[in-house]
Amino acid sequence: MIKFENVSKAYDESKVVKNLSFNINKGEFCVLIGPSGCGKSTILKMINRLVEPTEGTITIEGKNVRDFKPEILRRRIGYVIQNIGLFPHLSVKENISVVPKLLKWDKNRIDERVSELMQLMGMQESLFLNKHPSELSGGQAQRIGVARALAADPDIVLMDEPFGALDPITKSGLQNEILRLQRKVQKTVVFVTHDIDEAVKLADRIAVMNEGRLVAYDRPESILNNKENEFIKKFVGFDRALKKLTRMYVEDFIKPYQSVKISDSSEFIKRKLESEIFVWVLDDNGNLKGWLNNDDSTDLAEHIESLIVKNIENFQVSPDCSLKDALSVMMSENVVTLPVVDNGRLIGEIRLSDIVGNEKNS
Repeated sequence: MIKFENVSKAYDESKVVKNLSFNINKGEFCVLIGPSGCGKSTILKMINRLVEPTEGTITIEGKNVRDFKPEILRRRIGYVIQNIGLFPHLSVKENISVVPKLLKWDKNRIDERVSELMQLMGMQESLFLNKHPSELSGGQAQRIGVARALAADPDIVLMDEPFGALDPITKSGLQNEILRLQRKVQKTVVFVTHDIDEAVKLADRIAVMNEGRLVAYDRPESILNNKENEFIKKFVGFDRALKKLTRMYVEDFIKPYQSVKISDSSEFIKRKLESEIFVWVLDDNGNLKGWLNNDDSTDLAEHIESLIVKNIENFQVSPDCSLKDALSVMMSENVVTLPVVDNGRLIGEIRLSDIVGNEKNS
C-alpha cells in the first residue's frame, strides 16, 4: 500500500534519512522506532507531504504522493500527534467533524459518523460532545484526537508518538484501545515511537532506524530474537524474554477452575474445599464475587458470606490481557493465580506456572 523507494531527506548538507526502501502492506500496523534524531518522524511526515523527500519516491497504491495536491492527500490520511492538536475553540463534536465538513459531507452523515466514533472510543456522547479540549483529561483528549483522525474513514492513519506525554497507566489503556480498534477497522497505520515495549505490543512489523538508515524491518518476534546486530541487541535490552510476553495473551493460556456458588450449601462448599487450596465464588449467573480459602472450611457452617474474599478488582484479568500484564498483576498482588473475567463472568484462570514455564518464552 505504501512504498518507499530509495528515499532520502537532506537539510543543507546533512541527510536525516538515507536511501530508505521498504513496503507497508494494506491493513498493517507498522511501527517506526529508533533513538531521537534517527529520522522516524521525518519519514512519517513525508507520507502526507508535510516534508518533501530530497531523493526517491513514495507511492500509495502505486501512485506517487507528489501527484496529489497536499491538501487533498492530507484529507484522505488520518494524522495523530503527541500534543493532540485539537482546536481549543471547537467542541469535541466540531473537532471530530472538521475533515468530513471539508469533504462536504451532509449533516446527517456527519452526525452518524460522530456517534459511531464516540461509541468506538467508549465515550458517552451526552457527556463529551459539547465539551471543549480544556475540559478533557489527557487520555480523553487523545481518544478524541484518534476519533478525528478516523472521521473521514481514511485508509491510512499516521501517528507521531501519540502517547508519549501520557502517564504509564493512561498510556497502557490507550495502547489497548488502539489494538482493539485496529482489530475492528483494519487501517494501514504508521506509528512513531522511541519505546520498544510500545512497538512490540502494537506492531505487525517494526522498522528499526538508526542515524537515518533502516537497520531492520521485521516482525516483532524476529526483532526480539535478533542477537547478531549489536545496535538492535542494545536497543531491545536484556529483558527480551519479558518483552516477548507482550505478544502473548491470556486467552491462549486459560485453564479450568474450581468454583462454588453463593447459593450452594455450606456442606457442599466444605467438601469442595477439602481437596482445593481455594475456590472461586460465583453468583447464580456465573459472575465472579470473590474466593474462599480452604483454611476457612471449619467456619463455613454459619459465616459463608463473611468469609468470602471480595476485593477482586485488582486481581482479575481479561482474555485479551497480555501475559506481561498478567505477570505484573501477580507480582504486585503477590499471587500465583488470577481469575480470567469477561464482562463480569468467570471463564477460567491463568497461573504463574503457565507463564514462566512457557517454552515459547525461552
